Amino acid sequence: MAKSVFKSTLGRRQKIINSMKAKDIKGLSVNELAAKISEETASLSKLKLNHSISPLDNPMVIRDARRTIARLKTELTTKKSAQ
Repeated sequence: MAKSVFKSTLGRRQKIINSMKAKDIKGLSVNELAAKISEETASLSKLKLNHSISPLDNPMVIRDARRTIARLKTELTTKKSAQ
């Protein structure tokens, strides 16, 4: 599983999100997917707040976080419909 990593730059803490691979996402259970979605959503809102206060060095992490959440939600829907 991909984990969030903290990087210190010039006294500011910037959260870098590693996007999850499709193979990693498919290996998660329904409960794990739901937990990961809530975790990533909270992380995304923190990123947006930090970006509004002071610009992030790499604002593309916001887009990557949104896409990771979309991948997780898609897989969750697929697994629920298969049950």
